Parts: sequence; C-alpha cells; structure tokens
Amino acid sequence: MDLTKISSGLTAQIKESLYKAAKAMQVECANNTPSVTGRLKNSYEVVNQGFLVSVVNKTPYARFVEYGTKRNKPKGMMRKSIDKQGKSLANGIVKNVLSEFNKIKI
Repeated sequence: MDLTKISSGLTAQIKESLYKAAKAMQVECANNTPSVTGRLKNSYEVVNQGFLVSVVNKTPYARFVEYGTKRNKPKGMMRKSIDKQGKSLANGIVKNVLSEFNKIKI
C-alpha cells in the first residue's frame, strides 16, 4: 500500500470537490442577484487557493446590495445561495471524498 499515492489522490479529490462546489455556488449567487445592468450579476468569481476556495464579488457596491443600506433593503444573494445549496454541496463533497476512500485497497 503506497500511502503517498493514496494521500495525493485524496488531496486531489478534496480540492476538486471544493472547486466544483464553489462553481455551483457561483452560479447560484448569480441567479439570486438582482440585475439592472448585469455588472453585479456577472462579477462573481471563484478564488481557488487549494483547500480554501471562495466565491467573491469585487464589484464596489456588492456589499450594499447584499447587506442593504439605510434606504435599501438587503437582497442577501449569497445568504440565499448558502441557505439553498449549502447542505447539498457539503454532502456532495463528502460523497466524492468517501468514494475515493472506497477505492483504497488495504
């Protein structure tokens, strides 16, 4: 049994699963974003740093739309996306990692 090979396979599977989940969240966030010009909706991106994968929107006014202001109610695009997809994405990551574990022959 080659532990290095097993470890690298699991590492790759975890990173790939995290990235796929972030891409799905990116789409869900865009779907939940109100659109006038489309700039905010089209500005979500996935930042992949290995085991840390984030969905970000660098549009300067994104936080005001997400959290609201004194005059505008919050839209909560990211919160809605996490509420809707969070559990299923987490379950998908676990399922992918477990399938990699099941391939290991001891």
